[in-house]
Amino acid sequence: MERVGGGLAIAKDLVQLGHQVILVGRNAGRGKAVKESLGEFATFFSADITIQEDLQRLDEFVSDHFGRLDVLIHSDGIYPKDAEENRRFNLKGHYDVTVRLKKYFAKGRVLMVTGNPVAVQHAPVLRSQKTGLLRAAWMLSRKTFLMLYLAEQLKKEKMTVNAFFPGDVKSRLMPYTSRLTNEQVPVGAYLALSENVADISGTFFDEDGRVVLLKKGKYHFAKAKQILEQTLNLHAL
Repeated sequence: MERVGGGLAIAKDLVQLGHQVILVGRNAGRGKAVKESLGEFATFFSADITIQEDLQRLDEFVSDHFGRLDVLIHSDGIYPKDAEENRRFNLKGHYDVTVRLKKYFAKGRVLMVTGNPVAVQHAPVLRSQKTGLLRAAWMLSRKTFLMLYLAEQLKKEKMTVNAFFPGDVKSRLMPYTSRLTNEQVPVGAYLALSENVADISGTFFDEDGRVVLLKKGKYHFAKAKQILEQTLNLHAL
């Protein structure tokens, strides 16, 4: 079985540096195979983070076996067939798992994988998701708003929340990504571990770890809160 993707590339870098990694995914067979390939520093937990019962099981697992987390990386996602799939898998799941697991962080970092900086900057803030292209634009803007919203809301927890483009990396996400040859995402481990970014939050980075200045008139907390209240069932963090 071919095992590729940005999440796996980041996990490989982290375990090679001696860090414990918890892999969470819906496909138990694939997850267990990836865990075996990564070795003793990797643990796999089968769960769908869009299902509340699975989130509860994940919460209990972290509590029983780890008790503390340092970094949460949202690298999962799907190519959605409709608007509800997009909202559920590419946005709300990230929000729900962050809220559920934030109690295990003493400070800590949350990282969200997103798209190419040019696309993020120019993707219109749409309501319509009638086509695949519209759903892609919707996802990019909403993920950026979610990053800004969580960064502001988790300040009191002394947690940082940032987003990054992993580069054009081989994955199963779309037909064209399966034809790519790059399988390295060094920016993931850099943003997870480097002291150079320890106090940076609410920021978007490119594949080389450089800050991408978001358009202030388009991306800011007040707008993020307004947009996400229309999209997610937000509650106090």
